[in-house]
Amino acid sequence: MEQGDVQMKIETAAEACAALAAMIVAADELGTDAERQFLFDTVAALPIFAGLDQVQFSRLMSTTTEDLYASFAFEGTRMASDDVGRLVGMICDALPEDQRAQALEAAVGLARVDGMVSVEALLLQRICEGLELDHEAARRLIGPEA
Repeated sequence: MEQGDVQMKIETAAEACAALAAMIVAADELGTDAERQFLFDTVAALPIFAGLDQVQFSRLMSTTTEDLYASFAFEGTRMASDDVGRLVGMICDALPEDQRAQALEAAVGLARVDGMVSVEALLLQRICEGLELDHEAARRLIGPEA
């Protein structure tokens, strides 16, 4: 699939959290074994993914990542800045307010597991703003990078 072939749809909290995770993994241009381990051990265990077994979670992450690259413009593996805002808006619309901090916390953990780089910290700030979390919540979850 090429960019533009698919119009990604995010309708559930699980799809929103999967899109958030896929965006973070792509941000530093390399998916590491540590990120994969964190995804399957920690992120998959979140209540957002209740009812999904490991195969279903893996399929969700794979489909979400494919749709992400097919639906949005990328510069290398990094999503183009304009599309980040559009995707975060879609994530915010699908993610209930009471699950946003939990999803951001999972994204922060995913960014930190292999050493958070500046592009991930900036992306997390944009995500926090897009999820309409207050600055204090962002600072608490992201840390001094917020």
